Formats: sequence, C-alpha cells, structure tokens
Amino acid sequence: MTDEPKDIAPTSPTSPVVEEGQPVEVEDIANLFKGVIEPIARSQEIAQTEETKRAQIGADIASKFLRYFFGIAFTILIIAVIALFLGKDQLTEKIVFGVIGFIGGYAFGKGTPRSGG
Repeated sequence: MTDEPKDIAPTSPTSPVVEEGQPVEVEDIANLFKGVIEPIARSQEIAQTEETKRAQIGADIASKFLRYFFGIAFTILIIAVIALFLGKDQLTEKIVFGVIGFIGGYAFGKGTPRSGG
C-alpha cells in the first residue's frame, strides 16, 4: 500500500463540500441558513414596525395633551387680562402667579426622577 497525497482543489466561494458522498455547493448551504435567518429577520422588522406605531401613538397623545394644557392656560390668562381691564389688579396678579406656578410645578414634576418605592 502506498499512501500518495490526493490533489486538493483550491477553495473558492463555489467550492464543493461533500455530504454523504454527494457534492453540495456552498450556495446550497447558504440557502439553508437563509431559510432559518429570513423568518427571524422578518420578525425583527415586524417588531420594529409595531414599536414605531406605539411611539407614534404615544407622541400623538402627548401632543393632544399639550394642546389642551396650553389652551386652558391661555384661557385662564385671557380671564386675567379681562380682570386687569376691569380694575381687579390683585385678582389678575393672583391668576398670573397661579398659572405660572402651575406650569412651573408641572414641568418640575415631569423633570424629576421617580423614586422606587
């Protein structure tokens, strides 16, 4: 018996891989992995789309809330201006300070971190 080395072909992207005596191309193996990876990638895309929709809904709700909030504050300031024109200076002052305190307190409360409890 003589052990002579067999010729080894240089590797390339289309080099054959032998499986049970049958050559299988690297592309076939890639297609096998593609069948596993594509559904995972699609599920990630769907999850990202859903997350974007949830963020958009949250932004819409926040936008509506801010519009109502500033609408009420503007209405109260209009009442303060009317009180000023009617000569109720102390009432106007109280209304203006009340609105500024409310808006400032709301903004301060939103900016502080919540303590776990």
